[in-house]
Amino acid sequence: MKNPFKRNNNNSDTSGAFHVGDTVRVKDGTHYPDVPEIDISGWQGRITDLSEINDDPPTIGFAWDSIALRSLPAWLIEQYSEEGYEWPEMYLAVTDLEHAPPRDSADETMHTLSELQDQYRWSFLGEEGQRVNAVLAGITDSDEQFEAWKRYLETMLKFPFEAKVVEFQEGGYLNSGDILKVLNIEFVDDLYGIIVRCRRRRRELDAALADLEVTNRQSVNYQPVQDYVMWFANR
Repeated sequence: MKNPFKRNNNNSDTSGAFHVGDTVRVKDGTHYPDVPEIDISGWQGRITDLSEINDDPPTIGFAWDSIALRSLPAWLIEQYSEEGYEWPEMYLAVTDLEHAPPRDSADETMHTLSELQDQYRWSFLGEEGQRVNAVLAGITDSDEQFEAWKRYLETMLKFPFEAKVVEFQEGGYLNSGDILKVLNIEFVDDLYGIIVRCRRRRRELDAALADLEVTNRQSVNYQPVQDYVMWFANR
């Protein structure tokens, strides 16, 4: 990820006043760069980068502590994730910072960061990613993620509906382009994900939902299936 506030580096790694690992506090009256509506006065973090301490103006890189991380607005995390920016970190001028005692432990910070990264893991995919985040709600276990999708789709989808096979089928009984009527969700397979019961002509068969696309793009079924397919391909 890139950092929107990071400037060109030089080789200096320390200064007389600040050291990597020190806790710093943002001085009163300071606002989030480029987002003036977010007042970050009193927010704290730990110094991670002093390579720009001799720049003009001198700049320090630091990672937010757990309390500051939980103060970040959801929309900012989602937007920065989508744009590829490092939202857990910040670069500010030395004049905007001062030494302070830590408010938490490094382990607490890492735990909070891990929780938020799981919660917003798919935000880099934009609106689709936000919907995926809502479905999974921080679930990290693969089996539990599939079960969450199964519950969600059983609630959202209106059966039966028509779908087209869009993924290449190797050695199977389906071909790309085949039109199926999807009848219901059958089960979750460890390898192929959600399996649906379908009908093609007079024959009933099972198919991986990840290989299908709803033919009617205006259908209420289209977006939920597309979101699942996108997640399955990127998981």
